[in-house]
Amino acid sequence: TSLVYQWNPVPLINLINVIDTIQTGGNIRNESGIIPGSTIIVRLSSRNNGADTADKVIIPFKIPDNCVYSDSIINISASIEWSTITNPDQSYGSIDYTNIRPAPLSSIKWVRLKKNELVINEEINIFFKIIIK
Repeated sequence: TSLVYQWNPVPLINLINVIDTIQTGGNIRNESGIIPGSTIIVRLSSRNNGADTADKVIIPFKIPDNCVYSDSIINISASIEWSTITNPDQSYGSIDYTNIRPAPLSSIKWVRLKKNELVINEEINIFFKIIIK
């Protein structure tokens, strides 16, 4: 499943934000439904295709209720933050998020990519795993 969001806060900025999942470890479904313990890799990505720098870029992702956060795989040129709050404040400087991974991992409800500035043609990605309960 792939969700694509486009955000244009200023005419000179064209951010293309992508949230998608990559199935791993075989089929996550059988005739009985979803298989508990199956791993899914989630990618949060943003690319600035505009003519100016984008400020305070964030892409939040809610961990589905039937999944638990597992681990970060790749964090390239951006911050990753976590929240254990069901409905956290999504503003850039929100105190509802932390850059120190909470324990236990099962307490994590949101993950987000965060970057202060995204220059022209720059792309940032974070990949992480979630496990189906």
